[in-house]
Amino acid sequence: LDVLPATFSLLAVPLVFALGRYLTGRAAAGLAAALLTAISPFHLYYASELGPHSLYAFMVLAAAYCNVRALEENRLRFWIGTVVFEALAFYAYYFSVFYLAAVNLFVLFHLRAYRPVMLRWVASQAVAGLLVLPAIVLAVFVFRMHASAQEHWFPYPTLVTLAITLKNWFAGYSPRHWVY
Repeated sequence: LDVLPATFSLLAVPLVFALGRYLTGRAAAGLAAALLTAISPFHLYYASELGPHSLYAFMVLAAAYCNVRALEENRLRFWIGTVVFEALAFYAYYFSVFYLAAVNLFVLFHLRAYRPVMLRWVASQAVAGLLVLPAIVLAVFVFRMHASAQEHWFPYPTLVTLAITLKNWFAGYSPRHWVY
């Protein structure tokens, strides 16, 4: 068991509880969300894998918590948390670009509700964007390097890889090939 990924995975569970409780106003909902996180096959797998996934999950959860609190309460510490955790999430894993796109689409779709804090929202997203600019340059470089490779480690999409992906999504990974 690798200590660092396990630590971030453990820290993610109370963060899921806090986010669930804040969003619903009910501790039971936060507990249910935390329980589902704690027993999730992906969460358990990535807790023992030395990779960026547990750190990424923690950073995105922290960013989401700060995003919600900043939009609802308009407090400076949550705006700072939004910028810091969004930038750190991007440095942890490039896929956080999808989180950033999703959260900004959410705010755009709820523009009327968040109009009073829209200037702060745009400023926070601009600062976070400036902070991740070096990572974007690096990501473009790495993408070009991978795109020019002769061989790739990932399988090409087929019906079999789709079935394996769905199985992994719902049941986690397994070393037993007969499960597939």
